[in-house]
Amino acid sequence: MVHRKGFTLIELMIVMIIVAILAAAAVPLYTSIVSRAYESEIVSALGTIRSAARAYKAENGVYPTQMADLTGGESPLLSSDDFADLKYVAFAEFSVNASENFQWDGAISGYNYVQVIMTKSGSISRS
Repeated sequence: MVHRKGFTLIELMIVMIIVAILAAAAVPLYTSIVSRAYESEIVSALGTIRSAARAYKAENGVYPTQMADLTGGESPLLSSDDFADLKYVAFAEFSVNASENFQWDGAISGYNYVQVIMTKSGSISRS
């Protein structure tokens, strides 16, 4: 009687099916984690802008109406160096609008939103 070493085709196919099922479950989980990382970075940067806006209000009595209010002048409250550690978003994608909201407008592959807005009170909306 001859004993052959190795796996049969059926055994290999079963292993491939199990690996495919595990991969199908892992991909959505991975994309969810990546999306949360993007959002975390955006919200952190918006919080930095909000803190600078509060300092601006303490000095001037009103909230800034544009990003130049925070980045210009003799002693700017924000600079692009404050955002040097950002991995997914750029300083230029952030803005302050006349309704005293701080927002991010951009596009990141794999991230569902193109605009994230933080109000001066800290609440966040996404669209």
